[in-house]
Amino acid sequence: MSKLDQNPGKPSHVDIAACARIIYEMEGRPEGRAVAHWLLAESLLIADAEETMRRLPIPTTSNPPAPLNGSKRKLAASPSTDTRA
Repeated sequence: MSKLDQNPGKPSHVDIAACARIIYEMEGRPEGRAVAHWLLAESLLIADAEETMRRLPIPTTSNPPAPLNGSKRKLAASPSTDTRA
């Protein structure tokens, strides 16, 4: 996998190629439009990713998540200290 495929803000080469292929097929397999299909596929995938990001819930500071370390809350009793029988 190349470094370009690892960029979360940009669609992967494989995803763009697959989308471009679909566009090519939908247009009736025209000759000489590979670059146009590629650019359209890339822009459609980027727009889709941006729309997905806009729909994600935005975390608020009014109810922050509980701390992972140093919490005073006891989650469960250990078997050695459990006095229930």
